[in-house]
Amino acid sequence: MKMITPYDWNLPSGKVEGVMGKEAYLARLKEIEAGMEDPDEMLWTWGHHPLFHGDIWREDLDKISTTRPIIVWARSFHEVVINTPALDELGIKDPKHPQVDWMKGWFMEAGYKQHFLFNVAPYLLQPERLMPALKQAGVVAHLGGITTAADMAGGALNVDSEWASNQAAFENDQTPMRTFFVPVGSEIIASKRGGLEQAADFYVVLDTLEKLLEEAPRDDHRFTIHHAGYFTEEQAKRIGELGAVVSAQPYYLYTLGEKYADVGLGPERANYIGRYKSLLDNGVKLSFHSDFTMAPAEPLRLAWVAVNRVSDGGKVMGPDERITVEQALRAVTIDAAYAIRMEQEIGSIEPGKIADFTVLEQDPYAVSPMKLKDIPVWGTVFEGKVFPVEAN
Repeated sequence: MKMITPYDWNLPSGKVEGVMGKEAYLARLKEIEAGMEDPDEMLWTWGHHPLFHGDIWREDLDKISTTRPIIVWARSFHEVVINTPALDELGIKDPKHPQVDWMKGWFMEAGYKQHFLFNVAPYLLQPERLMPALKQAGVVAHLGGITTAADMAGGALNVDSEWASNQAAFENDQTPMRTFFVPVGSEIIASKRGGLEQAADFYVVLDTLEKLLEEAPRDDHRFTIHHAGYFTEEQAKRIGELGAVVSAQPYYLYTLGEKYADVGLGPERANYIGRYKSLLDNGVKLSFHSDFTMAPAEPLRLAWVAVNRVSDGGKVMGPDERITVEQALRAVTIDAAYAIRMEQEIGSIEPGKIADFTVLEQDPYAVSPMKLKDIPVWGTVFEGKVFPVEAN
């Protein structure tokens, strides 16, 4: 997909410069459309966010093209806006769903899943689209120093074909990383039943865990709260008492903290997106993930956010929830391995484990914490074999 985002991205294909504001967003989209040679090719773009780019609707996209299907995938991946030719191409009629505005070409959450995602799956899973994208993702991961990538929401479209594609892309001697694939259980069940279900209401997830432990006690359950964003100190304490694991995405604090302080959460709560120190103080195993492309696939950048808690505007948000460099590095190594039950195999350098590690050009304990994200990755060692970054 073509990327139009608020921030710059460094990709193997080159640097993508960020844009701000609706006018600049539409100008970039128009420029991309004008540069496409095949008049029938669909235009896919990712990265739109209304807090940075304003509202973009079907009528805006129709002004760019009344013949080419255009799909604007939101930064969250949980909503899209598409133009009239795209509605026609995908055969989507007005579904009368509360999370669909057909006139605006807008699909969100349940409406997006039911009336857009499965319509578009055959296009996304075409080998000529999917395989080059997976290969590029592997290069991106290597540039970030990653040797194991866990997809904690795999198989949302088609678990069998997605798993086969991952094996074809990554299970070879040239790829210096492994993938750990966790299918979305609720999606698989829903596909068998012909509909979509919600596995558990997010707001009662701790109550659900407590009830499950009462009914079937289990010492090492590794119940993982994934994408943990905003939660209170009291909830952090309860997470620890229940023995749950947290896998968090720190980059939201950097990109959206100040925005959510103005719109939505308010300053008091937005300052405390990701109470990581509270979790660690309560004995919670904490790991970080990028949810690529929600954040760059750069573990050191994720660690940098958690250590410094600096927003894109330079504001320190919730400084009392900052964690140490040591704690942040554990969250992208051994404690990340713990979250996927692989801590006996990877995550630290010791006899008997797989010889995976990242080679950095500077000591992360010696540089200023504010420089943590800027440490160059020299390369990786994967299963004992050296893979310099420049080999890409």
